[in-house]
Amino acid sequence: MNSTHSAQLSRLAEALFRFSAGLDQSLAPHVRQVAVELAGAIAGSDEQAINLALGRAQGVVGLGKQVGIIADSDAEVIAAAISRSAIIALPKPAKTIPAVSVAEFAGIAQEGSVEEAGAVAPEAKVVTPVAVAAEEKVVEVAPAAARQNVPVAVPAMVRREQISVAVPSVRQVAPVTGSALERQEQIVNAIRRNPNARMRDLLAALPGVSERTIRYDLERLVASGKIEREGVGGPATWYRVRASVTTH
Repeated sequence: MNSTHSAQLSRLAEALFRFSAGLDQSLAPHVRQVAVELAGAIAGSDEQAINLALGRAQGVVGLGKQVGIIADSDAEVIAAAISRSAIIALPKPAKTIPAVSVAEFAGIAQEGSVEEAGAVAPEAKVVTPVAVAAEEKVVEVAPAAARQNVPVAVPAMVRREQISVAVPSVRQVAPVTGSALERQEQIVNAIRRNPNARMRDLLAALPGVSERTIRYDLERLVASGKIEREGVGGPATWYRVRASVTTH
């Protein structure tokens, strides 16, 4: 741990200690104890102890919020500071790269233009005719690509407005695609349907989206005030939509 990281965590420990001075005496000693534990772990460069102290800090702040000793707005700011300090100061454990489904590639393809899209998978044998009105041509498209909403690769001279794709109606669960804002809106809707949703619930609700991407979106949604993070960290963390957020 370098000096910049130590300074970040030391500022957090000092802030927790000073903040405890204005709290009710039923909670203040616990906040001070966590601050002292964090300072000791920083001095010893003990990353495991630092992690434990940060987890306890999240838990104490969350408890203070639940019982009404710490205001909701203050608790959110403190929790965000604790999470941010952990992200900046502590090294991330090596993780195995998770498998990526075809749906994620479909989302990437949709963000580009038709002219920039890749060729259709050659191994597909059954094809669906695609009528090109401008030049009376027929382009063959693999049904698998159509089900994933992958744009059809056509010559650059043919304008997108001239293409009419006829695809059989297929009942299916659409993969999560589109821009980051659309994906974050889907996360908010999933949390609204499942109050106190945890990471495993969001992974099930958004097939094809990696855990890393969901965590990235959750950080942005918490920072923007659309959702709230509860719990003591790790698997014991859950999310809920703030009451001020309207349904779209």
